[in-house]
Order: sequence, then C-alpha cells, then structure tokens
Amino acid sequence: MKKHYLKFGIFYCILALMLFLAAVLFYTKRKIDKVNEFTCSTVNNSYAMIPPEVNTDPRTLMRNMLSNWAFLAIGNNEDVGYYSAIIDVRNNYSVLLETRDFLEVSYYGEIEHETYTDSDGRFHDDNIPVIPRTERYLFTDGPMDLTEEEMDALYPTLRGSITNAKCDDIWIYEGELNISAPDGIRTIPIATYDQVDTSMEVPMEDCIVRIDNITPCFMAGTGRKNRLYNEARSCASVFLDQYLDGLTTGEVTFDRGILTSKASAVYVANGGDYLIVFYSVEKPLYMVLRDNIKVYIGALAALLIVQGLIISAVKKLYHDQKDFEIRSRQLTYDIASDLKKPLTRTKSYIERWEACDDDKKKQNYSKKIIDEVDSMSDTVSKFLSSGSVRNKRR
Repeated sequence: MKKHYLKFGIFYCILALMLFLAAVLFYTKRKIDKVNEFTCSTVNNSYAMIPPEVNTDPRTLMRNMLSNWAFLAIGNNEDVGYYSAIIDVRNNYSVLLETRDFLEVSYYGEIEHETYTDSDGRFHDDNIPVIPRTERYLFTDGPMDLTEEEMDALYPTLRGSITNAKCDDIWIYEGELNISAPDGIRTIPIATYDQVDTSMEVPMEDCIVRIDNITPCFMAGTGRKNRLYNEARSCASVFLDQYLDGLTTGEVTFDRGILTSKASAVYVANGGDYLIVFYSVEKPLYMVLRDNIKVYIGALAALLIVQGLIISAVKKLYHDQKDFEIRSRQLTYDIASDLKKPLTRTKSYIERWEACDDDKKKQNYSKKIIDEVDSMSDTVSKFLSSGSVRNKRR
C-alpha cells in the first residue's frame, strides 16, 4: 500500500513539474521572440544611416561614421555589444577607424557680438553664431569610466572644459579634459590618433569659440557591455574573413537565437577602397531572465506550494487508509470472536435436534437455531457493510 501511494504522489508531482516547465518554456519563448523582433537593430540602423555617396574621401567617411556612432550611442545600452570599423583595403586591409568610447564636442566656431536697442529704449547685448553649430570628436587615453556626476558635468552646465588641445577638421587631440567631480576637478588626458591631419592642425581656441555641450558616447563601455563589445569585435574579424573569402554576403544578416543573437553587414565604400564592417551581439535569454526575474520567482514559489499540497494530500490519504485498515482488521477480529460462540451453540443445537425424537424439543431447538442464525446474520451484515465502505474508499 505504501508503494502504491508513493507512486501516486510521484506521478502527480512529476505532472505538476512538467506543466510548470511547459508554461515557463512557453512564456520564455514568447519573451525571447519579442526581444528578437528588435534584436541587433543597431546594425540595421547604422547601415541605413550611411550617406549614399559613391565616392567618399576617407576623412569624410570617418566624420560620417563618427556622427553615425554618436547617434547610435544614445540608445546603445548594456544589452548590446556593437562593433564597427572602417577597413582600408588599399593598405593591406588595415583598420582605419573602429568603435571605442569617445566624446562628441558640439561647439560654435565664430560668434558675432552685437548691441541693439530694446523696444523700451534699453541697450541689450547678444552673441549671434555666425557659423552654425558643428561637432568634433576626441578619444581619451584609457577607459572612459565616468561617474553619473561627471557625465552630468559635461552637459549644458558647462562644468567640463578642454585645455591645451589642438584640432584638425575632425579631431580634438592632445591636451586635457577637465570635469567637475564631487571631490574636485578630474583631469583626463586626451589621446592623439594616427588619423590626425597635422597639415590642418590649429590650437583648439582658434576653431572653437564656445562649447555647447560634450556628449559621452559609450560604444565599448565597461563590465558586461565591454564583454559583449569584445565578443562582437572578435566575431566581426571572423565575419570579415568569411566575406573576403566569398563565404557570405555583405547584406544585413540576422542570426536570431535563444542564447545569442547576432547581426552583421559589410558596406563597400569608395568603389571598394574601403569596407565598413558592422557587427552586434545580444543575449536574449539573459535579458528575459533578468527583466522577468520576479515572474520566475513567483512561478517557482507557486510550483513549490503545489508540490507541497500534493505531498500533504498523499500523506493524509495514506495515513487515513492505514488507520481504516487497522480498524477494519480489528473489526474482523471482533466479528470472528463474536461468531465463534454462536456457531458453536448452533452446531450443538443442530446435533441435539438431529438426535432428538421428541417433536416438542425439536421445535424448541429449531427456535434456538433460528435465533442464533438471526444473530449471526446481523453480525455478518455489519461486517459486509464495513467491507463495502472499505472498497469505496479504495
């Protein structure tokens, strides 16, 4: 009997577990499909943003890509590992420019000072930008690990400044980036790059009259984002080799999976002199589990409660059945004991009835036999009633 109830409990516990797993898998798959609807859209957007010029000189190409990356950095969160690079085909497929953390400096290059008279006769000074706002870009030496306070300091409050720097038509280089931090002024060295055009070099003050804001563009990032970035960078190298060997096309391609989703593309620029590689990596399952952790914890708690209820119910049924059988055995024993004496008396009456020739005594023995049989019948009826209840409970 114990094995019977043990099998019964295991069966329903396994059934509850299978239903739970089926529900969780269905829910997770739906969530992953939803994530994958927009997976690696960074590559698609970046590819679509490239200007359609057939022939583009490398400096215009670099500026366009930096502007492209700065725009993508706005929505490039920690869940996306994005890598892009400009490959110089003529120079042994060397990397001309690749994504990394950088700063976009928006500024006005020339401002005209004008004084005019208000309607009430008062004089009023105003600075009028003669040249529209434009951007230059800078990389820092080492990781750009800015705190929230330091990032806020770079925006229109203008508590960030650049000193001792130089410019060409794209870059701000050398010098220092000074940021207001909670514990004082933090100074970050500005890197110098191979792509700088020294023939256009001027002091920063000669081309930047007023900085409008400085925007951090985290493409490589730190922590988990940096791991995804490095994975995308490694995959992009393999993908480029496959493209050059003719094993894949340069069209935007999506590889949507459960653990990892990827997107890739190659843009041919300037008649094949340059290749722009795009690659992004995301982890849909990780994102779903992280964003829905409370749902999974709640579902697991519900499963444990159901499993506990099943085990409790099976234990109660087992103990009730065990108690019932003990009572039934006791009742059977009691009935057997109760029948023993009446059977003995009945047997004795029958023997006497058979040996007696006196009709009057026979009639008396017959009455006693009938009384004993009726008594035993009542006892047996109670026993049968008990057995019927027992069978129903089983």
